[in-house]
Amino acid sequence: MPGPTTPTPDTPTRNEDQVLPQDAIASADGATPDASVAGEKAATPGTAASSSPKVSPFPAKKLAELAPGDPDLQKRLDPIGKDKRFATLSFAVALLDDPTSPRIPYFGWYDEKQKFGASLVKIAAMTAAYALRDAVQRAAENRPADGAEDLLKQITAAWTEPVSNALPEGKPDFPNLLGSNLAGSSLKGIFAVSPAGDEGQWAIDFTSKQILADTTDPIAAMNPSKRRDRYSDINDLADSAKPKDLKFRERMELMIGWSDNWFAGTCIDDLGFQYISGCMRALGLFDPQRQLGLWLSSNYAHRTWSGKGLKLPGDPKDGDKRYQGATARAIMRFLVALAADKLISETASQEMRQLINKTDEAHPPFVGVTSLVKKALGTARGTIREIDSKVGYLLGNKNLKVNCSDCAIVTRDLGNGGTKRYGIVVLNIPDENVLTALVQAIDSALTAAHA
Repeated sequence: MPGPTTPTPDTPTRNEDQVLPQDAIASADGATPDASVAGEKAATPGTAASSSPKVSPFPAKKLAELAPGDPDLQKRLDPIGKDKRFATLSFAVALLDDPTSPRIPYFGWYDEKQKFGASLVKIAAMTAAYALRDAVQRAAENRPADGAEDLLKQITAAWTEPVSNALPEGKPDFPNLLGSNLAGSSLKGIFAVSPAGDEGQWAIDFTSKQILADTTDPIAAMNPSKRRDRYSDINDLADSAKPKDLKFRERMELMIGWSDNWFAGTCIDDLGFQYISGCMRALGLFDPQRQLGLWLSSNYAHRTWSGKGLKLPGDPKDGDKRYQGATARAIMRFLVALAADKLISETASQEMRQLINKTDEAHPPFVGVTSLVKKALGTARGTIREIDSKVGYLLGNKNLKVNCSDCAIVTRDLGNGGTKRYGIVVLNIPDENVLTALVQAIDSALTAAHA
């Protein structure tokens, strides 16, 4: 049986104690990602960053693992997995009424099989962006510098080697902290930096015309409804006509909320494949030993990551679909941490949930592409109080969505005064009709079990 408690050859037993080799992901001081700040003499402005406190560029801890299958949940959902319509599919479910619980009720079906995730895998870039913001903020703490550019130069000098070669098999690259990677644009890197209080204190956030107090900005100054409509118009433009002056925050909103491939390309190029890959391994969302988990090596805009010896996870028969892959279990770990406000930080988790929120189109601007899970549940299955979702799919004949994937945190009324919150991941489902049937079957089992 393909459930997590009875592994098959497609779902090998997970080594819960497995750790990354020390040279798999280096930090600024050559230590493993969980290296803490090592206090040293603070740098004077313009001096080498190595004389300042050392901070890892990558997240310090892996996300919590998912416990073996919950017996009650397994009893409820096993029949769905055995249904001939769904028997070979990959999906995962977790009950999130208390996402901070040390033992989340969890069920997975072929949840450790690497699958094509299409645009769902853009969550890797989003997560890496917030991880980098957090790391830069920590690295900037109590660091004297002659202004924002000098500060970022110090951090760049400290992190260039460990980040650029986080995965030695891949072509080196580095986050765009200092300038633009997009020819002919007016982009100024990922972060806006400003002094905050005493000397050596800095405020770090994503570049945005709104943050830079440019009140003439045609997007940031708009009310939410007009901003949503403007994003929709931009998303519909041909790549050559898309505005080249949007800052990182607006581009990320388009990448995630609207799943715009061109702006995804600019964000991923700014972050770099090495940093994104290093973050996924540091968080435990990609296992380099087993080649399983959240993997992104295409920028969605016709550029892929290369390198001597770089291996693409997944079945070779899947070809270039392996550039954007994941397992249902890895995506569920992402959802559980996000629901518990433990993905990077509480603030980062809340901002990321806002980016993928699909609850109500009357509350823009981050609705964008409709959630397939939300569409499958519809209004007849109970009121959806809140849904956070990221989809991925291709368009087949007659615009039928194929190779469908979605991950969602669903909170909905049960009709008896109670609510149910759960996470659901469906990966590379043949088409939207099959996905709808699968999601409805899972929802019925969950609400019958816990109404």
